[in-house]
Amino acid sequence: MKTNARTWIRIALATNVLLILLKFTAYFFTNSNIILSDALESIINVVSSAFAVYSIYLSSLPRDWNHPYGHGKIEFFAAGFEGGLIFLAGIIIVIKSAYNLFLPHSIA
Repeated sequence: MKTNARTWIRIALATNVLLILLKFTAYFFTNSNIILSDALESIINVVSSAFAVYSIYLSSLPRDWNHPYGHGKIEFFAAGFEGGLIFLAGIIIVIKSAYNLFLPHSIA
């Protein structure tokens, strides 16, 4: 990966982390499920992007004695990991929504 691309990836990840902090701050002030859902989705974006960058780095490594066909299969693992994160966030959102459905509160 070129240095310029790495710089832009770092800037994008830092911006996404800042957005996560702002979204969770807004959630703690409002206690809104929509803001929580958006914050969880942002976490998934940051973690999956970071893992995707790492998997691209690994898949670009040359063959070695331990991986005679290369490191390309890491991309399938990265896709499964991202799917698992999306599933986990969905479960958390459903649980939080069901909780607030039975114990409603007003938005501050």
